[in-house]
Amino acid sequence: MEVPEIVSVVGIFSQEEISTICHQFAILKAKSDKSYRKLALGILLSQYKLKSDTQRVQHTKDLFLYCFQSFPEVLPVLHYNIRKKEVVDVDLLSLFFTKLFTKIPHLHCGLQLNISQKQFHSEIYTSLHAQFPHLQLIFQLNPTYQNLDLEYFITEDLNRLKEIISYILIDYSQGKGISLNLMQMQRIQQLLKGFNLIIAGGLSGEKLRERLTDLEIIFGKNFSIDAQSKLREQNSPFLSPERVQKYLAQSFF
Repeated sequence: MEVPEIVSVVGIFSQEEISTICHQFAILKAKSDKSYRKLALGILLSQYKLKSDTQRVQHTKDLFLYCFQSFPEVLPVLHYNIRKKEVVDVDLLSLFFTKLFTKIPHLHCGLQLNISQKQFHSEIYTSLHAQFPHLQLIFQLNPTYQNLDLEYFITEDLNRLKEIISYILIDYSQGKGISLNLMQMQRIQQLLKGFNLIIAGGLSGEKLRERLTDLEIIFGKNFSIDAQSKLREQNSPFLSPERVQKYLAQSFF
């Protein structure tokens, strides 16, 4: 599946954040001759909140609507978090997107299911794709997951979804912001040929260009990047405008 490479900022909570980040990105892109990556904004929602918090669900929908109306060139992505002992409630998730697309018929957006390989079932993705063929599906792969036969999992499970999954996000740190291991990246590149890859883990404005140069040796220009934990204010769930701006500036390497 052909999709654009993206620069993803995850952890959006407000329209003000969307506006600030989008304007920062537009200014940097206008000044750069290396502007092939598209901006993606990650909006967090857990299955627990989807079931129980109508106010949070409405706020999430409002953020998607604001993105669509004010910055249609940006890709908003729902980062859907599942507890370890939960199973993905596909019907609940389908209802959310049905209502969202009813309200915003031409919305172009993505969905990242933050689940473990133990919670993975290909039917989740095939069902969502059948209902919402334009929804860009992102699978988060943790190659260090306990007792995972990585090569078998990719060959037997993921390869069957190559025409359904838009991106595979690779994060050895499991969202903890631990820096990349380039030798591990080389192995992943060999196993996941043909997939669109998003690289995450320890990416921030500090030495980002250096890390991206290393990754370009492995992947060429055909990879996307994602950051969240390193972009937050210290001891806070909220994004730091300064850290986000530095991250975006360094992404135009």
